[in-house]
Amino acid sequence: MAAAGEVPLYITTPLRASEEEKERHMSRRKAKEAEVVPLLKSRLTDMGVRFDELHADKVGVDIALARFLRARRYEVDETAVMIRDYLKWRIDYGVEALVDESTHSSVLRALAKYYPGGYHGKDRNGIPVYFERAGLFDVPSLIREVPPEEAVRFHVYKNEKNARELMELSVARQGGQYLGRVFVIDLDGIGWNHIQKDAMSVLQAFIEVDQANFPEMLKRLFIIRAPAAFTAIWRLIKPWLDARTLAKIEICGYNDFLEPMLLEIPLEHIPKEYGGKCQCPGGCLKKAGGAFEGVHDGREKPLWVARQDSAEIVVTAPGNGKIDFSFRTDTYDVGFRLYFLPAGGRKRSLVKDYKKVEAFVAPVAGSFTKDTAGTWVFHFDNTYSWTRGKQVHYKIKLL
Repeated sequence: MAAAGEVPLYITTPLRASEEEKERHMSRRKAKEAEVVPLLKSRLTDMGVRFDELHADKVGVDIALARFLRARRYEVDETAVMIRDYLKWRIDYGVEALVDESTHSSVLRALAKYYPGGYHGKDRNGIPVYFERAGLFDVPSLIREVPPEEAVRFHVYKNEKNARELMELSVARQGGQYLGRVFVIDLDGIGWNHIQKDAMSVLQAFIEVDQANFPEMLKRLFIIRAPAAFTAIWRLIKPWLDARTLAKIEICGYNDFLEPMLLEIPLEHIPKEYGGKCQCPGGCLKKAGGAFEGVHDGREKPLWVARQDSAEIVVTAPGNGKIDFSFRTDTYDVGFRLYFLPAGGRKRSLVKDYKKVEAFVAPVAGSFTKDTAGTWVFHFDNTYSWTRGKQVHYKIKLL
């Protein structure tokens, strides 16, 4: 047991703990794991579990065993069962094959292109940081067009790739030190349309998969620019998370996230839009999210356009076709331009520049025809607004 006032060894030290406290905690954890890992190996051997399959390197095996031990609070028997079940799950689920992107379904490929998240910069331990702009998800379309099992498969694929990279980085460190990854999730744009029963069920499935099969992947999670709607979402999510995960989460608003992030990420590695110094050519973060490319059948879909940002809807159309569209905003104006890129072409041409439109007063609508195949690009511009994101609701129908 931990002494009074000490953080349990299976829980990460608080973000604002002193370096001395963090070093002491890490030293105690290493001593505990040096004692318990051999016991776990012996128990797994008695159970006939091939724990050497956890990693090709001996150091990697020990790191993996320690990760699972923390997930079960260093209870050897519970950890052994967890590892046995995990190795069986990998076979039953086909995790090894899932890593091969050539086997992916069209839905998985579409999700990989669409997903508004990716790596940028490194934390103070040299581990790449993952940024995700969750407010850009088109939740109604995703729920309608992506089967839940495909969404979970995509999540497993992303986690498996993350786990492999972290393990290789850890094995390469002197002494095989495992640190986990820092995640930053930007909630700007999250609204009530994100809180749907089916969406929350998929999110719960993600969490269950993570806690059963990918323990200790997370070093720290910064949830930033959290709007009022997130309070209701957090009430639903929090009971699904264990104490180890909750200890790693920092929830911040719109103006208080830079200071805690700097404790884990150097200013030079934080994008300028979040108060950092990094200005990558073309933007630091992946330009994705927004409208999920699915069936454009005239049903209304949401699109969030963040402040000082733009968003695009890309629609591929056959030749001799007509496209009808309309859109509205909840409040305030938004810039809008329509482009067309012929199939095989390199440069898109401007079809019409609507400039700033007060789509909250009356919907904007249009209809155009092209006799050649190509791509329509609906470009919404909000780069001029320093303070307000814009919620767009649009309908597009190919005829």
